[in-house]
Amino acid sequence: MNLVTGALLTVHELAAVLLKIPEVEIDEMEALALAKALLAVQRCYPQIDISAHALAWVGLIAACGRVYVPHFAAYKIRVKTEAGQRPAKMQAIA
Repeated sequence: MNLVTGALLTVHELAAVLLKIPEVEIDEMEALALAKALLAVQRCYPQIDISAHALAWVGLIAACGRVYVPHFAAYKIRVKTEAGQRPAKMQAIA
């Protein structure tokens, strides 16, 4: 998997979580197809040059998203589930 594919996967995972639309998430084959098309378009515009430093940062951000977005989503689901299982609060008798 290359940086572009990873970034596309991450963006779609994040969008699926934030928008609460799981269908927005794409799989690796879909991301690869999008990445190939995106790179083909980029070859048509050689004047747009992205530095190795910028690509490295994009790669790091994409990797962080791929690692942490699923964990954060699982945490949010667990907290929401646990909140529904707690007993009702007791009110003080005055």
